[in-house]
Amino acid sequence: MKMAERSPDARKVFDAALDRVAEMGLELVDVEIVRENRDCILRLYIDKPGGVDLEDCSRVSRMIDPIIDNDLQLRRHHYLEVSSPGLERPLQTVRDLARYRGEWVELTLYRAQ
Repeated sequence: MKMAERSPDARKVFDAALDRVAEMGLELVDVEIVRENRDCILRLYIDKPGGVDLEDCSRVSRMIDPIIDNDLQLRRHHYLEVSSPGLERPLQTVRDLARYRGEWVELTLYRAQ
């Protein structure tokens, strides 16, 4: 998963959810809107020490769904997904690096051609 610049709608969802997710004891890692086949998916990535479980994802989904529909009035997506960023998560921010201090990570280096 490569986390890129957020679209304007993804930024709105991220901003609306950030503090609320933190109040649940979780971290909002990223929000993206992606097209997969004919479907448009609004996907939130959450995390916490020790990892997230299905209940964490369900709680965030139930919390954010009415905010997306009623407050933000976003209707572009067909599906809402909440998940873990997974083991292949790229470390992109200082916060990411601090969280994994002392852990083994895999680095991929590129050389300009």
